[in-house]
Amino acid sequence: KYLDFLNGFLSVMVGIKTIWQRSIEMGYTIRGAMTTNEIFWDNKSNLIGPGLIEAYKLENEIAITSRIVLSKNLRMMFYKMISDLGLNEYTESLLSKLLKDADGQIILHPVKLLSEVKDLESKVIKMAANAKNGKIGLKYISLLANFDSKEKLKLEDLNK
Repeated sequence: KYLDFLNGFLSVMVGIKTIWQRSIEMGYTIRGAMTTNEIFWDNKSNLIGPGLIEAYKLENEIAITSRIVLSKNLRMMFYKMISDLGLNEYTESLLSKLLKDADGQIILHPVKLLSEVKDLESKVIKMAANAKNGKIGLKYISLLANFDSKEKLKLEDLNK
């Protein structure tokens, strides 16, 4: 059950990686949030539910720069799984894909997701320079700062 969840998470990361890389290639970037909670399709094919609402709120209130934020619920789930099961082989792999941002939020590590983008840094710098206002430009500056982050995430960081 836990390994299925971890493998599912890694599959979702591959999808995010594809979307984010493609957006950078097209000259823009993304932001978002990941959580775990229920979602449903209603009879009009609309996606609804507490999981979608939580992700939407996190994206709009917390992930205000170019990053993918992990909800507290998701971080705690990872912490519990790894701590309870002693999944040492997964611990390093998972933690290397995450980063503690300047504001303490745990995010998907942009370098891990965007490493295949040719001339990534220069593309992001160009996007920042072309931003129509300072607020938009800040999302690129924050992303650039995370490219250079050398801080390693610790398991305990997920439990905060």
